[in-house]
Amino acid sequence: MNRGSQGVPDTLGEPMARGAREGLNGMNAQQAAASLPVVHQPEVGEPLGNFDFDDILKMIPHRYPMLMLDRLTNVVAFKSAIGIKNVTFNEPFFQGHFPTDPIMPGVLVVEALAQAAGALVVASLGHEARGSIVYFMSVDRAKFRKPVRPGNQIVLEVALIQSKLNVFKFEGRAVVDGRLATEATFSAMMGGPSARKTKPGMISTVPVE
Repeated sequence: MNRGSQGVPDTLGEPMARGAREGLNGMNAQQAAASLPVVHQPEVGEPLGNFDFDDILKMIPHRYPMLMLDRLTNVVAFKSAIGIKNVTFNEPFFQGHFPTDPIMPGVLVVEALAQAAGALVVASLGHEARGSIVYFMSVDRAKFRKPVRPGNQIVLEVALIQSKLNVFKFEGRAVVDGRLATEATFSAMMGGPSARKTKPGMISTVPVE
């Protein structure tokens, strides 16, 4: 049996890692983030790849039933990302909205866009921002063009268009089956641990009006 530098059998490594992954959903985001290694802060426009559900649990503090994001893909630091939300019949809001014609509330589609945008910012700011809360400040020009129903997959397209200090403005589009379902422009403020670490000039976009 191989042993590591501290005399611990190497075969313990994978079971321990698996146990840590299985416990993530029971942690809050800040506790989960503390288990991650420190990584560099990405540059503006740097491709960051894709993030799975376990990653999202480390990035934003939302938990069931208010977690509206299953995956985050095509992330480009401080620029854009695509989120995925799989809508199932078991979503709690379908019990009352509406029992005979289940439709996902439009405000929750906007919430899903906001969560994708928040995860984009957290991924862009790096490890120290994980577990931060992103607070809504405004929603403008929201339009609801197609109902979202059980069985749909929502593709959440978000783009960072303006920023100043810890305030960010986004454009978002929710697409279902290739058709635009919801669109909105919204702004949010980063709170929590990253708010003290976001410095002027970190992000090279125009200031929020």
